[in-house]
Amino acid sequence: MNSDFEIILRLTSGSISNQEVARLFKDFARVLGWEPSDRLEPDTELRELTNGHLIVDHGLEQSAVITFMKSPVAYLQPEQRKKILSLSYNNLIDWHIYVEQEKASFVFNRQHNPESIVRQISAENFDSLRSTMFDQITGTAKNPNFPTLDNALIENISYWKRNIAAELKGKPGRFDYSTLFNGIIFIRAAEDHIRRKSGENSSILLDILRARENTKASPTLKQIIEVSLKAVIKDRVAKTLLNIKNIDVFNTLPFDFIYDLLSSFYKDKTIPLPL
Repeated sequence: MNSDFEIILRLTSGSISNQEVARLFKDFARVLGWEPSDRLEPDTELRELTNGHLIVDHGLEQSAVITFMKSPVAYLQPEQRKKILSLSYNNLIDWHIYVEQEKASFVFNRQHNPESIVRQISAENFDSLRSTMFDQITGTAKNPNFPTLDNALIENISYWKRNIAAELKGKPGRFDYSTLFNGIIFIRAAEDHIRRKSGENSSILLDILRARENTKASPTLKQIIEVSLKAVIKDRVAKTLLNIKNIDVFNTLPFDFIYDLLSSFYKDKTIPLPL
């Protein structure tokens, strides 16, 4: 059997060690002409289905996330498909490639119920996985059904600025809003970093808010941000980076308002993928 194809078979076989995965990812990229950018651990609930994910560059841009499947993609549940596709979407990458032992599926992730472009692979011919074939396979123009993550984030922040201004009668200033949203985004980025390294999911902002829901004093947004920051970085944040006192102006926001605000940074109603 073609020794290069054995790399694909190994990556789509049963459980393999992290050390072997790291080596095989490098071998896969070298053999097929990809520039590896980053490696993502599979989420805990997906470890029986995949050996992990590889972010690859093509040209000057990150082009795709490649997921190596232990079992057929057809066996994935809808929520599992969304969770896997969110890895590419949340990295601002439009294409996701599923690799199985006998086929590769190319998926444009910014469509509802996206159709896969499927190419059969074998020891005799697995050229469809070569980086030189990527543009040819994915070159057909696609019509996205929802915005990129960065545009969705801008729209979400704009929406909540308007709602907060109405709720607090225009009291917050520009630096107050900046501190609030920078704090939330910083925490979410730290959560994503933890998940990428460990495969463990978390929603720290919401978990802390829910934990304080039934206490005598309703939790303030400042308290939620402070406790969440300590949970993700285990240290004090320099005032030059985030002056937490600027969040005091939001402390009269009601619990339900805070819950909806924080929830929107985990799930956007316009986007079918988890953030």
